[in-house]
Amino acid sequence: MPFLQKLSGLSLLALAGTGLLAQAEQYDLGRCASAEQKQTVREFFAEMPASPPLVVQRMLGLSEEIVVSALPSSMAVGTSAEHFEEVSALFETIPGQVQYVIEAADTVTKVFAPITAAYDTVEDDVWYDLISEGVLEGGPGLMIHLRPESLSSIYAIDLPGGEMPDGSVREGGTRAILFFGKDSRSAVGIYVTLVSDGTPESVAAFDEIKALIASLPDLC
Repeated sequence: MPFLQKLSGLSLLALAGTGLLAQAEQYDLGRCASAEQKQTVREFFAEMPASPPLVVQRMLGLSEEIVVSALPSSMAVGTSAEHFEEVSALFETIPGQVQYVIEAADTVTKVFAPITAAYDTVEDDVWYDLISEGVLEGGPGLMIHLRPESLSSIYAIDLPGGEMPDGSVREGGTRAILFFGKDSRSAVGIYVTLVSDGTPESVAAFDEIKALIASLPDLC
């Protein structure tokens, strides 16, 4: 029986008992997925390809970090946030506009802006700014303060599209660099594509970042 059909056939009471209707504060937290969680997540993506991990998190009652750690290495690679500077140094190689996706208090905020480098703006400052060029001079864009020592992991996800249960096809893929806090929730996701093709230049730049992360020590 298809995975989503199995879900819909369960009673609400049973779903609540398994944690599939868990609220955000009740998510099954942790850094690395168990064998059972890997099977659950991979069955989900087989039927709902290219789904953003934030969506999968809510539907399965698993933390977003567990969701991405459950994927095969062809779809997700991760390393310790100790490598923040190494990874963020490549951000400025991604051309054009990306989606910054931020979740707080179960509210998701999306900002569409050019990718930027990470700047440690003050000597010995533990905060890094992800800042769009020209913002401080009144131009459009964003500024995000990240504290690497408060982060747990960094993942590059590369989720291909495919056929949906209704027969429609998601043509494009979802490609993102995700920074996770020690609570297993994403501090920020930098989406190069979100169920879309993207330009060859942006995809090539993402692939370079993914290859770097894959070359670093694996968390799980």
